[in-house]
Amino acid sequence: MPFIKRAQTLGFTLDEVMGLLSLEGARMCAETRALARHKQELLEYKLAGLSALHAALGELICKCDRRRRNAARPIIETLTQN
Repeated sequence: MPFIKRAQTLGFTLDEVMGLLSLEGARMCAETRALARHKQELLEYKLAGLSALHAALGELICKCDRRRRNAARPIIETLTQN
């Protein structure tokens, strides 16, 4: 797989890839490390959000599994509550 595609697979935009390719000398390691760390932090933030979504959906599914006689649509009812 070519460099650009591998970098995009890791979350780098095409502009960021071009920026990486233009770096030279002593700056290269420090700047690529900083950019990779930023991508890692962004990924950690997104993972935390996905984990929260996963848990919330699990709770909704459980409500459906133990629905009350009067609640035919527990997920819909939960989503419409204030």
